[in-house]
Amino acid sequence: MKIRPATIKAATIALSLAAAAGAASAQTAPAAPAAPEPSPVTANISLTTNYKFRGQDQDAIGNNGFYKT
Repeated sequence: MKIRPATIKAATIALSLAAAAGAASAQTAPAAPAAPEPSPVTANISLTTNYKFRGQDQDAIGNNGFYKT
């Protein structure tokens, strides 16, 4: 099988263009933006229920509102 010079030239040009396209797309990533300043105000929110199972309270809080220890 004989390879024609025109085929080699076309393959060389195609590989050169592919390499140039790859090099053009290999750019450095932009710098990450600075982290925002932490807020001095924070909050926690919770949704709870007083679930009863067979008439028993399912919590660890006493009648005075504080946790039992």
